[in-house]
Amino acid sequence: MQNLKRLKKLMDASLQILDHMIVDPSDAGKLRHIKEMMHEENRKLSNIYNKDTDQRSFSAATSMRQNIDEIIKVVDQFKGNLREDYRLSSQDIEQFEQLSIDEQSQKTEAYHDKIDYKSMVKLKENLNRINDELLRL
Repeated sequence: MQNLKRLKKLMDASLQILDHMIVDPSDAGKLRHIKEMMHEENRKLSNIYNKDTDQRSFSAATSMRQNIDEIIKVVDQFKGNLREDYRLSSQDIEQFEQLSIDEQSQKTEAYHDKIDYKSMVKLKENLNRINDELLRL
């Protein structure tokens, strides 16, 4: 039951990351696709959470792991695109990140691209942790 609680927290945190992201219109479809996949897995998690049978939970967890792996592939690709946007808008990521937050925020496009990229990095970390928790069910 503790695993399910941790899974639920990770899933909620992941959905919150996605809900707060505002991407360029050209990327909106990709973001929407990731959100849809995550919401579907969240529904499955809710079903697991509400069932008592270990066998059904195990079967659903196996299916979820496969689906989370697919989401990770999509997130990886999207993360790569967002990193490239960030690289182009900042001109030099390392140099940009050495600026103070105030200085970064004055460079609106680069700062926005940084937030989008870092959000995808955090989302991927959460997805990996979700898979780890699913393995423990």
